[in-house]
This record gives sequence, structure tokens and C-alpha cells, in this order.
Amino acid sequence: MKSRYQGTRNGGVAASDRGADFRAGDAPLTDGEFLGALEACTLLEAQFDHAAHVRAGSLYLRQQPFPQATAAMCTAVRNYARALGKPERYHETITIG
Repeated sequence: MKSRYQGTRNGGVAASDRGADFRAGDAPLTDGEFLGALEACTLLEAQFDHAAHVRAGSLYLRQQPFPQATAAMCTAVRNYARALGKPERYHETITIG
């Protein structure tokens, strides 16, 4: 599968402004679908790049206060890394920072 993700190299439109991530087809994931897929550990590894990490953090912060958003983000990323069979990729300081 070839990614459509272009970062911010698409004429200056930020990934978050155009729905960033993608499904197996061409339709972008909504924010709810994106967080749901992250929490269910169903995102493809290629879909969870740096921009997706930032998107997830931003979405959690929109939903709840910082302490709860931080805990939700850490749990989601840690579980996702484990589901990929790469638990060593989770680093709490980097996730929070």
C-alpha cells in the first residue's frame, strides 16, 4: 500500500487540517476513527508516524485535562507498541514531552 501522506509539503496545508491519516482505501480517518483505531491497535504501523503522534496528543488534550490526556496518550501508545510486537519503542518521557 502506498501512503498518500505528504506531511506539510502539500502547499503548506498541515496534516491536521486535511484529516492526515488514511484507511486502507483513500478516505482520511476522522478524529474519532483515528483515536479508535489507535486504542484498538488496528492502525497500520506506517500510519503512526510523528504527525500521528502529535495528532493523537492534540485530540486527547481537546477531550480532557492535561493529567488525564497524558495518561490516555501513554496508555494508547504503550498498548499500540506492544500490539506491534515492539514494546521497546514506547518511551514515556518522549511520549509526554
